[in-house]
Parts: sequence; structure tokens; C-alpha cells
Amino acid sequence: MNGLRTVGGLYGRHIVLTCTRAGHIHQIGYNRKLNPSSLSCFDCKRSEREHQRQIAYEDQQKHIRFMAFRQQELFDEASQYVRESMNEQ
Repeated sequence: MNGLRTVGGLYGRHIVLTCTRAGHIHQIGYNRKLNPSSLSCFDCKRSEREHQRQIAYEDQQKHIRFMAFRQQELFDEASQYVRESMNEQ
């Protein structure tokens, strides 16, 4: 079961599962329809999504800094060209 282990609740109101990777504990009601092949730890999924978002945000910030640097370079080149053109006249 994708990193989840049954630890209790087989005779109670909920099935209790624990994550083998991080030790998260989840309770699932018997009336919930489950597909065992897609069942995984909700907290691990959430932290993985947050990690992916953080990586995407850092990549975006790096790209923004690069584009700002490149824009400044182009502005400096244009300014230099204008100054040289003005000096030639």
C-alpha cells in the first residue's frame, strides 16, 4: 500500500494507517471508498507539493533577477550608444 501500514482500528470506527516514510498517522472511515493502488500519505503529498512550489518559486525569482540584469545591460548599452552618437555630432 504505497508506504502506508495498518496499525489499528480494524474493530473500531476508523482504520488507522501510519506512513512508513515519516510516521504520519491517518484515520480513514469504513464508509470511504478506497483504491489501494492510489492510497498514499496525505501529509507527505502536501509537503512534496510545497517543496515543488518552493523550487518553482526560486526558479522564477532567479529568472526575474536574470531578466532585470539583462535589461540593465541593454539600457547601459543604449545609453552608451546615445552618448557616443551625441559626441560625434
